[in-house]
Amino acid sequence: MATRTLEENPAIKCADQAEFARLVDLGKTQKDLMEAAATAYQATRQKILTTAKEQWFEVNDGANAEDVVNTFDARGRRFNAQVDFNNKYTLNAERLTELQAQFEDVDDFFRKVEVIKIAMDQLSVHNHQAFFREVVALCAKWKVKAMIGDNFEVHEDFHVNRHSDLDAEDNKAVEAIIPVHAQLTYGG
Repeated sequence: MATRTLEENPAIKCADQAEFARLVDLGKTQKDLMEAAATAYQATRQKILTTAKEQWFEVNDGANAEDVVNTFDARGRRFNAQVDFNNKYTLNAERLTELQAQFEDVDDFFRKVEVIKIAMDQLSVHNHQAFFREVVALCAKWKVKAMIGDNFEVHEDFHVNRHSDLDAEDNKAVEAIIPVHAQLTYGG
């Protein structure tokens, strides 16, 4: 009985049916172990990153932009890793509204960038190409990039200036809304 349809399907036949059955069972066991290991790794990874983030805030509290440390070594007994805090944040309208409710000068750190999203699925291939040719021509005429709509970005200097511009409490409040992207990399 197949697990997807719950209907009987033709069974795979082979010369050594017992060995094939063992492989099927082994495959399922290994798949289950990999999923359990992946779940356990994500929990461990999150604990490492949480500890590293606390250190990141502590080391950089009040630091000038040129003194901000974004890379830390994570040393184990047998293995070493590195944690990098990248200038990547996920900001959207809801998160921006939440930040604006907590901070008066939120625009010093974030900006709204207008972009266009156009659903082209209703156009034929020929019209699709013609439409884009006209958009490209219009943009060339105006010497602009073709992006319209609302998108939100973190100012490039926010990542390094947040430690000097925000106190520890405000920094952690921002972090609760838009967490910094942290990357964990293990050495060979």
